Amino acid sequence: MSYVGFMVNELGLEVKHYICMRCKRRFSWNEMLYLPGIRCPYCGQRIIAKTRPLVAKRVKAI
Repeated sequence: MSYVGFMVNELGLEVKHYICMRCKRRFSWNEMLYLPGIRCPYCGQRIIAKTRPLVAKRVKAI
């Protein structure tokens, strides 16, 4: 199961992706670990956002 922004790794866990606001490239948390702090690994920009799935999460009302 994979859709925009989310993929499932070999352990069955979701891998969340981020997008840089300057260069618009997508990357995972593991790619951000190469630089100190939270920065885009490609351009160094500090403004990043989590990508969201296309399908809204439904929660049952009580």
